[in-house]
Amino acid sequence: MNSKERFLAACARKGVDRPPVWLMRQAGRYLPEYRSIRANYDFLEMCKTPSIACEISLQPWLRYHMDAVIVFSDILFIPEALGLTLTFRRDEGPKLSPLLKNTADVDSLKKVDAEKAFDFVYSSLKLVREKLPKDVPLIGFSGAPWTLAYYMTGDRANEWIPKDKEALKKLLSKITDVVIDYVKLQQKAGADVIQIFDTWAGELSREDFTELALPCLKRIVSEGKVSAPFIIYCRKCHHILNELADTGADAISIDPDTPIEEAIKVIGDRVAIQGNLDPKLLTTTEGFVRQEVSRLLSKIKGRNGHIINLGHGILQTSNVECVESFVETVKHSL
Repeated sequence: MNSKERFLAACARKGVDRPPVWLMRQAGRYLPEYRSIRANYDFLEMCKTPSIACEISLQPWLRYHMDAVIVFSDILFIPEALGLTLTFRRDEGPKLSPLLKNTADVDSLKKVDAEKAFDFVYSSLKLVREKLPKDVPLIGFSGAPWTLAYYMTGDRANEWIPKDKEALKKLLSKITDVVIDYVKLQQKAGADVIQIFDTWAGELSREDFTELALPCLKRIVSEGKVSAPFIIYCRKCHHILNELADTGADAISIDPDTPIEEAIKVIGDRVAIQGNLDPKLLTTTEGFVRQEVSRLLSKIKGRNGHIINLGHGILQTSNVECVESFVETVKHSL
């Protein structure tokens, strides 16, 4: 099987010759070739210049030939399109302003024309798709409404639940509308797979997740899916695995704190599973990496529908040789 056949088959829970493998945030600061570009450009400039974003997207694949390429971008371009100012300082990371505090702030958000607001992402995807062999899948992505609301309120979305839940629901609905248009645009540009990052939804109780975050995820999958399978990532998700499996997504990406055996038991064969090795693994030794990857492979042996990945984004301190061992151990598991 080629990489695209393997990846799409895994998403569909069909038999594969071996599990596909890629790494969240695989294009990033652990790579010397990335750092050489970063020395000359700021982060937003790299994301918004399609030729640079394309080059960065391809860097890990050219080095390791994992089974997929994910476009180099950021989830915070949706809040920016809605009217918030996005800045990125080298030593501080991204910052949104002004933060949303009340219903009036939600009502003042802009109406978004996805084709205009995200034209640079569209162009980046088109460029990557042109340069990438047709048998390698391209992953597009978006933040999920709850996680984006979390950032747009300065990490205080939880405080809106008792204080002004209706304003929160209005905010989530507005974000959901934009995400749907955004992921449709990415599929139009050539994305073969879409991953939705709901990093902070696991902080919610099962009841609040079911009321607030889950309806948004269901809408995104049902209204945003054109041709690509959807993967939903959530951290600290052990208590909402059952709900995540009912979003309509093709795969659920789980964090390192969720035992793979537990996930398989709860999810069954309803959806594929992605994950879930600890990113810290890639800061250890090549031998230990091979051992832990092999351990995961043995746990999922015989189960159709698993994508080998980390349980969170790759760390800046990752060892490039350990990343190679990670990928090669999976590739040699035929």
